[in-house]
Amino acid sequence: MPVMSRLSCCILLSVTVAGLLLCACRPRPNAAAESARDTAPSVSSVVPGHTRPTVPALNTPSGAPLFHAASSEEARRLSVQLRKESMGLRSWTELRPALRRSLEYAASRTQEERAVEHSGRRVTWSEVTASLRLLDSLLPRLDAEPELLSRHFQWLRVSPDVRFTGYYSPVVAASRTRKPGYEHPLYRLPPEIAPDLAHCLPTDSCPEEAFTRIIRPETPYHGRAAIDLDGALRGRNLEMAWVRHPFDAYLLMLEGSGILRFNDGSHQAALFAGLNGVRGKSMAGYLIRTGQLARKDATMEGMRRWWDAHPERRRAFLEAASGYAFFRYGAENPRGTAGCDLTPWVSMAVDERVLPLGGIVAYDLPAPGQNVRGMGFAHDTGSAIRLRRIDMYTGEGDDAKKQALNIYTRGQVWLLLARSS
Repeated sequence: MPVMSRLSCCILLSVTVAGLLLCACRPRPNAAAESARDTAPSVSSVVPGHTRPTVPALNTPSGAPLFHAASSEEARRLSVQLRKESMGLRSWTELRPALRRSLEYAASRTQEERAVEHSGRRVTWSEVTASLRLLDSLLPRLDAEPELLSRHFQWLRVSPDVRFTGYYSPVVAASRTRKPGYEHPLYRLPPEIAPDLAHCLPTDSCPEEAFTRIIRPETPYHGRAAIDLDGALRGRNLEMAWVRHPFDAYLLMLEGSGILRFNDGSHQAALFAGLNGVRGKSMAGYLIRTGQLARKDATMEGMRRWWDAHPERRRAFLEAASGYAFFRYGAENPRGTAGCDLTPWVSMAVDERVLPLGGIVAYDLPAPGQNVRGMGFAHDTGSAIRLRRIDMYTGEGDDAKKQALNIYTRGQVWLLLARSS
């Protein structure tokens, strides 16, 4: 178990659902952290990278540079202080699958284009690609020679400290058919929202490349109340699964994707597919602002209990939180914006204007007794992830959830770029 499971200091949603779905602000660490987090999931809908637009150059609000280069001596100190064990790794070679996925993404981009540009520094995709290839060649030696990271890489610190939060992939009990105990639908993307995909949506056969853009209608579609209470989509065979409670579906929307555990014992990924195009409020925020729940009680379980106890108030609640996300099946694991399977304590969501997607990121995340000093990759993004903020992926299920909710602290982050010869 990574050291982070012992964090006592207490997502953000992914590039896609944030802002449109929930529009909440991340609270200070307390019991409400489960439900009142920044509005949308960090697990993203965007997959292969070669069709993504060029990343815009970033002008920092204060004009102060974000990157500060570490001296050779500081880089050496940082290199030898990295602790793979704090990430749950036995050897740095265990990074190779995630590294290779990052490399595939970076290599798919137009190499002479910028990957990020700010702080008076322009980083091209060719630099990111070369850095990943270099790290791949050095991995077998890093356990014994960690100082290689300082010898061969420039360490660019994002300054000042960044704010760390966490996200995870929920595992939700589901049924493939409606039956007692499983009566709340999880909907696939309606074809009228994406007419160009109408031929493949019903059979879940659309290629991954079809989801490299955020899919939503030009004019607002049915809101949450119309879908969940009035049955606006009922009878159209759009139900991809049935879950036990409306908040099971909400949880998947909040995190952006998850794993469906079917009652026949099988598992399948439910991946974000698109939005209804309606800008809604946070569910937790609505209940807190209207005085129906205290902030400390606005957890996922607290909101479930409120829902069960107040059927007469559901419509106003759902009309306020009217944003809605649709899903698609995926046999693969949850993926991030870079098209990479997300790896616990290795994958992280970043502002891609600050750190390049697929890039090598070293981090120092404070924890009681022993900091987590690790190395991973910028695999994901999130509309709530802006500037000096990192959202760490903690894995799947309840343990990962507890770890994600315990991450709310400030720490340090460095982008590693291969030194020019």
